[in-house]
Amino acid sequence: MTSQSNKITDLDTLDQEILRLRRKVKGMEKALDENISHLQSNYGSMLLNSLLGEKPRGRGILEGLVNLVVHHERLKGSLTNLGSQLAERAAAGIEHWLERLFDKK
Repeated sequence: MTSQSNKITDLDTLDQEILRLRRKVKGMEKALDENISHLQSNYGSMLLNSLLGEKPRGRGILEGLVNLVVHHERLKGSLTNLGSQLAERAAAGIEHWLERLFDKK
């Protein structure tokens, strides 16, 4: 009822301000409870949307993951590095196998 520019001059205006602030607190508590409930019920989809981006109609999770890899430079670099290391180890294993195969003849 009173604004911040009005000064509290007596017990009546003090009581009115206390009631106004209590109503404001209850409204804020209700809004906070609603926000927490919304977060709890939508946490999974919010997490996926933040990782994969907004999912257009007809797009699956696999396509979203591929899109994430293609557009995320650090992840793309890490996967490229992993692929290179796996290829090197595979090549070394094949060379070792071929050496053993042809040395025994």
